[in-house]
Amino acid sequence: MNARLSQHLTLLGLCSMIFYGVMLGTGKLSIEVMPHFVISAVIFLTSGRLMRKAARSQEELDKEEEKRKKQAEVDWEWFTAMFNWTMALIVMGTLTIFLMKPLGVSFVQALKDVTPHAHYVDTTVP
Repeated sequence: MNARLSQHLTLLGLCSMIFYGVMLGTGKLSIEVMPHFVISAVIFLTSGRLMRKAARSQEELDKEEEKRKKQAEVDWEWFTAMFNWTMALIVMGTLTIFLMKPLGVSFVQALKDVTPHAHYVDTTVP
């Protein structure tokens, strides 16, 4: 719509330039008034170009926004499955820690009393 309007404004600017030229040529208008009419015609011509540029930029923005919408769509099925599996692993890990810890020992004591594995040097068997 803006592109069509810009064409109309450009056409209006050209018609006004022709009209003012004819009026000047026939002697209906004096040279003193002519700059005002020329300025209005130039305004019509430039506004047509500006509206055309604005229409192009608006179309480009719309295309970019459509691309962003397509890229920004979240795969909720995958996200839900990933979240469920992550939470299941966290719950299972927490329950495993509670089951592996002896009843009378706190977590701090259990971590302090851990002894590293002793490495033994194996000899060859005869």
